[in-house]
Amino acid sequence: MKNLFNLVIAAALLCGVGSCTKSDIEVAQQKVTVTFMAQLDQMNTRAVTFGKGNNVSVLYYNIYGTGSDTKLGNLSGKTARLSDGSFKFSVDMLKGMNYDIVLWAQDSTSTAYTLDGKVVTVNYRNADNSAAAPANDDTRDAFYKFIENYDPTSPTASNSFSLQRPFAQLNAAASNADIATVANNGMSLTSSTIKAKLYTTFNIATGDVSGLTTTDVEFAATEIPSKSGEVLIAGYNYLSMNYLLVPSVGYTPDVTFTFNTENIADNTPGATFTNTLHSVPVKPNYRTNILGSLLSDTREFTVSLDSGWNSQELGPGSSL
Repeated sequence: MKNLFNLVIAAALLCGVGSCTKSDIEVAQQKVTVTFMAQLDQMNTRAVTFGKGNNVSVLYYNIYGTGSDTKLGNLSGKTARLSDGSFKFSVDMLKGMNYDIVLWAQDSTSTAYTLDGKVVTVNYRNADNSAAAPANDDTRDAFYKFIENYDPTSPTASNSFSLQRPFAQLNAAASNADIATVANNGMSLTSSTIKAKLYTTFNIATGDVSGLTTTDVEFAATEIPSKSGEVLIAGYNYLSMNYLLVPSVGYTPDVTFTFNTENIADNTPGATFTNTLHSVPVKPNYRTNILGSLLSDTREFTVSLDSGWNSQELGPGSSL
């Protein structure tokens, strides 16, 4: 009798006295509210802001029944980044049903990416498509996670996830001696850009990229990172930083770097230095650092692959 009384009280609280039906009770018993938390991968870098994920401010989440391509619109949405750097959201799921969950985090003001269900399309133009997207742009940083076959009632299911980049970060820096040679010739470095054949779509569910461009994508030249106080490694002047969408197994594109100068005497445009490097190794969630005499002697430089942003410094002589 006591158990029956407790059941009646519970039903009244859920549905309201006099308005509860059998189906209402069954749905309430099946529903479970799940709160998810997502955090960006921890990163160590000498840079002031570049590569730290500081601009990533919104998380989009799309939820599907396991194996389905039909998004559950009532469960999908977006959430802003909290003061502790995490993202949190809650959804009502059904017991006995499993889910696939797509997470994508980016700068809320950026027009670089369009998320459509499980697929992200990369835009290499500006917002109104009138010009190339800017180089050295940390607002192009973004992170993702795919959770497959999530069971909301499983005691071993995790509700906390770490997000990673689908991008490689490609950096270039000239030695202080190299910069001094340019200065001795009456010029200072002002802006830079790169061009390469790049991928245009990313499937979050599979991790696959596609849509490799048939011609080089060239970003618009912008101020070099060192002008805004960014430091890649001690003893080097940070000249270029760009995020590239690349396959999970890595990619070795030919990359052309362009470094612009101005004449110190009168601030007029100076010499332009252009270097094309072949088969540059890049990999998702890695930094590729090109260091050396990129201006005065283009034969002297090293290329290093820094795993997952975990190394404080990676200098000349580091192995790939």
